[in-house]
Amino acid sequence: MFLKTDEMTRNGQTIILFELSALQRISHLEYLKNIEAIEEGDFQKAMEVTVQTGAWVVAMSLWHGHTLKGTLKEGAVAEYVKIQQEVLSTWPLDLIAEADFRVKQLSGMLPPPDEEDVAIDTTAQADDTEPVSAEKSLPVS
Repeated sequence: MFLKTDEMTRNGQTIILFELSALQRISHLEYLKNIEAIEEGDFQKAMEVTVQTGAWVVAMSLWHGHTLKGTLKEGAVAEYVKIQQEVLSTWPLDLIAEADFRVKQLSGMLPPPDEEDVAIDTTAQADDTEPVSAEKSLPVS
């Protein structure tokens, strides 16, 4: 299998997340398209859709290593739905959010971080180096 994996540990349990395949990414876009539009100000609906979408991404990822894979005659989407329901009913919200984020990172579905977000310590120097100043001169030969 060519998909990247990532492990998460929660309460001593290891969860293996898989990168989404190209077909799964298309399925994810179709899922998003089919979600009914959220009316402005309907925060309850927005939260429900956010959690359901995160659980959908996690379900597609888990499907690669799940015992349900390939068992339903209805196909993979029906298996995703069953796994999504399992995730929604047994996982806490913060775990769904973290797993959703990690799967999207694995799958290249998030933009790279802004340069401003990446902190670089330009003041750190190795212990065995001297600070460089304009006053130093090169040896004359």
